[in-house]
Amino acid sequence: TPLLYENRDAGKVGNGGQEIGNAGQKRQKGSGREKLPYLKGAESRSTRWTPPHDLVRLLKDYDVVSFDIFDTLIFRPLDLPRHLFWFVGNELNMLNFVNVRTQAENRARDEKEQREGHREVTIGEIYEEIHRETGLEPEIGIAAEVETERKLCQANPYMKYVFDTLLALGTRIFLTSDMYLSGETVGRLLEKCGYAGYEKLLVSCDCQCSKRDGRLFQLLKDYAQGAGADAPRIIHVGDNPETDIGMAQKMGLETFHYENTTVKGRPYRTDEIPGMVGSAYRGIVNNHLHNGYRRYDAYYEFGFLYGGLFHYGFAQHIHRFAAEQGMEKVLFVARDGYIMKQIYDGCFSDIPSGYLLCSRISSLKMAAYCNRTAFLKEYVHRWVQEKMAISLGEVLENMELEKLIPKLSAYVNPEEIISEANTPALLRFLDDHWAQIREIYEGAIRAAGEYYRQYFGGTKKVLVVDIGWRGQAVLALRSLERDFWHFGCEIVGMLAASAPTHECQSQLQAGILNTYLFSPIDNISCFRFHSKNSINNILLELLAGAPMPSFAGFREGNCEDGGQADSRETGTSYELIFDVPEPANYETIAKIHQGICDFAELYRRAFADYPYMNRISGYDAYMPIRHIFKDYSFIKRFFGNYEFQDTVGGTAGKNSRTMWDIFRKFRL
Repeated sequence: TPLLYENRDAGKVGNGGQEIGNAGQKRQKGSGREKLPYLKGAESRSTRWTPPHDLVRLLKDYDVVSFDIFDTLIFRPLDLPRHLFWFVGNELNMLNFVNVRTQAENRARDEKEQREGHREVTIGEIYEEIHRETGLEPEIGIAAEVETERKLCQANPYMKYVFDTLLALGTRIFLTSDMYLSGETVGRLLEKCGYAGYEKLLVSCDCQCSKRDGRLFQLLKDYAQGAGADAPRIIHVGDNPETDIGMAQKMGLETFHYENTTVKGRPYRTDEIPGMVGSAYRGIVNNHLHNGYRRYDAYYEFGFLYGGLFHYGFAQHIHRFAAEQGMEKVLFVARDGYIMKQIYDGCFSDIPSGYLLCSRISSLKMAAYCNRTAFLKEYVHRWVQEKMAISLGEVLENMELEKLIPKLSAYVNPEEIISEANTPALLRFLDDHWAQIREIYEGAIRAAGEYYRQYFGGTKKVLVVDIGWRGQAVLALRSLERDFWHFGCEIVGMLAASAPTHECQSQLQAGILNTYLFSPIDNISCFRFHSKNSINNILLELLAGAPMPSFAGFREGNCEDGGQADSRETGTSYELIFDVPEPANYETIAKIHQGICDFAELYRRAFADYPYMNRISGYDAYMPIRHIFKDYSFIKRFFGNYEFQDTVGGTAGKNSRTMWDIFRKFRL
C-alpha cells in the first residue's frame, strides 16, 4: 500500500480480517464486541509518560536533533490525515473528494515508481492526475489544499516546548519529513505554528528520496556533518515506528519514539460519531489528552471527553434556534444552566443571555394553582415512594406551609413518619385548606414577579434553557406570565433532552418545548437508549452541576422587612431562598467544568475558519455520553460519593444522597 502521508494510519487490516490497534490489541472485524472508554481513571495517565523537560534533558546531549514534522511537531485536529480532504472537497465543490484525492496519489506514486524507481511525488504531480480524471485545474486544487493545511495545522504543545528549549540551549535542529508538499510550503506551515530557527528542512518530494528507503536519513547525516572531521551524534524523534524508528536506527541514528496520539487514544474512542464532526472530536481529544504536555485527573477528563462536545454543540444549537425564531434573550435556568451559559457567552454576544433563578422546586409551588397533580406528586407521593424518613410536619415545612402545622393535628399526628397509611389523611388536610395554601403561594408569585420582571419585562420573546426533562419550570413560567404577571412576553423552552417520559410530547410537537439531544419525537434511538435506566438523567446532570445550592423559591416581604432585593417600581421586596448547599461537590464540579471549557475552546479555535463545523447534531453530541453510559464502573469509582438532593426541597438535608445510594436503589 503506498504511503499517502508522512505517517500512516495506526491500524492495518491484514488477510485475517483483524484490525491491529494500540499496544498489540486486536478487535475482530464484525465480532460485535463494543469499544469501551478507558474505565480505570484518567486516560492521559494510562500510558507511559516522558515529561517534556525530561525529553529535553535526554536530547540536549546530542549534537544534532532531527524532528519528524506531521503528527510530531504539527497536529491536524482530525482523527485521520486524509479527513483533511473533506475540507478541501468543500472548497472545490467536488463530491467524494477524499477518494478522488487518495486514488490520484496512489496512481501518481505508482507511475513514479515505474519511471524512476521511487515513490516520492509532489503535490503538483498528484493534482495533474486529478486534472486528467476530473478536469480540475491543478493550480486551483493545490491552492485549496495548501490553504486548508494552513488553516487546520497547529503546533503540538509538547514538542513546541521541547523544540524551543533545545533551540535556546544552542542545539542544532533539523526537520525531516516524508511529504508531497514542498519544503517551501512546509516551511510556511511551520512558521504559522511558531517553529523557526532550525538549521535545515529536508522534505522527501524535494530530495526525491524518503525516510522509508533510508536515503533521506543519509542526506540528514551528510548535511549535519558538513565540513567537520568528526561525525556528529544525531538523534531522530518521530512517531512512526517503521520509518522514524526502525529505518533511522538501520541508518545508524539514535532515536526517540514519540507515540502517535491517534494510536494511543484509538482503543478508547467511540466510532459511533460519523463524518467530519466525529473526526474532529476524536482528533481534538486524542491530541489533547495524549500529546504528553500535561496529564489530567479523572474529573477533568470526564468533562472534556463527555461534556465538551455536548455543551459546545448545544450552545451553537441554542444560538441558531434563537436567531431563527427571533428571540430577544436567552435565559439559562439555575443550576444546570451555569456552565451552559459560560460556553454560550464564550461564543456569542449578539443575543444577550442571563442566568435565571428558577427551579422545579419553586415552579411547582407557584404553579400549584393550575397543576395540583404535579405538585402533590413531588411534595407528597414521592416521599412515600422513596421511603424517606420524614415526618408529616416536615413535609409541610418543605412546602413552606409551616403556619398550617398546628391545624394538621386534627387530621393526623404531625410527628408521624409519612407512609401509605397516613398519606390519605394528609391529602384530605391539603384539600380542605387549599384556599389558604393558594393565598400563601400567591405571595411567592408576587415576589417572583418582581424578580422576573428584570428578565421578561419589555421583551416580546425569550428562550428559557434547561437541561431537562419535562420542562416543568418553563411551563410554570408560561402559566404564571399568562395568569398573574402579564409581562407580554412569549416564553419558549429549550431542553438539552427529554427523557424517559412522554408526558410533554404535545408541548414538544407544538414547539412550546424544544430539545437538542433527543426526545420522544426526535433522535428516537438515543431516547430509547437513555431511557433504559432512570439513573442516566442523574448522570447527565453531573456534567451540568454548579458550585452553589439549588434555588428553592421566593418569599414576599416589604422594604421595612429587610428583603434581600426590592423593586423601585412597586415598592415591594422579595427574599431568595436556597436549598441545602453541597460543598463537598464544588471542587469536583470545577474540574469537570474546566474540562468542558477547554474542549469548547480547542474546538472553536481549531475550526474558526469553518463555521459549518459548528453544526453539531444532537445525535453526535450524545454519542460520547452514550459511550460512558455503556459501563457504569467509571462513574461508580469516581462519583460514588458525589452528593445531591434526590427530591424537591431541602428539609435540612434529609433527602441528601450519594451516587452510591442511587446505584443501590436501581440495583446497578
